Amino acid sequence: MNDVDYTLLVDQFRLFMLIFVRISAMAVSAPVLSSALLRVPVQLIVGLVSALSLIVFSQLPPDTVLPDWGWAYALMIGGEVLMGVSLGFLVSLIIGGIQIGGEIIDHLIGFAVVDVIDPVTNESASLIGNLKGLLATLLFLLLHGHHHMFRGLMRTFEAVPPGAAGMPIAVWPFILGYSEALFSVGLQIAAPCLIVMTLIYVPEGFLARMVPQLNLMINDVPFRIAIGLFIVWLGLGPMMSVITRLIEEIAAASDHFALIAAGV
Repeated sequence: MNDVDYTLLVDQFRLFMLIFVRISAMAVSAPVLSSALLRVPVQLIVGLVSALSLIVFSQLPPDTVLPDWGWAYALMIGGEVLMGVSLGFLVSLIIGGIQIGGEIIDHLIGFAVVDVIDPVTNESASLIGNLKGLLATLLFLLLHGHHHMFRGLMRTFEAVPPGAAGMPIAVWPFILGYSEALFSVGLQIAAPCLIVMTLIYVPEGFLARMVPQLNLMINDVPFRIAIGLFIVWLGLGPMMSVITRLIEEIAAASDHFALIAAGV
């Protein structure tokens, strides 16, 4: 192998690494692949990221000019990480919003005191939050949300080639705007239970003041749990509609993100 072939091989490897870093960063923050509930094998994630990287690499022009190893290349790596993590986080807001709604319901119906320790994350796990998160993940796959996510990833390579990734100032308000939607989705999911429980708590408060011997704080726990689970069951249909609408917005959000990242 002469010096020209070796230099070309190194240049192609540097280009492949930029592609691999962007896709890996997205996989770290994207739903399903980064889910602690599903526990996707690392080998499967690495294989998928490598396959996608090879597909993107084969579609790029071979004469892409990149700097030598050094600070300039390190900055390019950082830009690719920011690009991938931001896109994955944007899509994962859907699942996060649903889980926040479930955690709100847990506190309303009294399940917050029976949280269990998740052996994967060693953190407190919300019962209703995990249930709704799993349902949202299942719908995400059934409605081809992952297709929209990968399509959006490919469009970022069209709009922002490897090595040119950066995060313009306009990207941050865009991401923050979708972050606000996370809490909005959570409130939409928890709204029926929040309204019903408020209607229950108000008369219970007056009753507890008038007859403190009833000890309603303890005696009405089974009643609150039963009503809360019934409301959760009734709210599954509207929740599915909300998730479906959000997944349909992923494609538009990904395209918009790619254009903003490109400075268009």
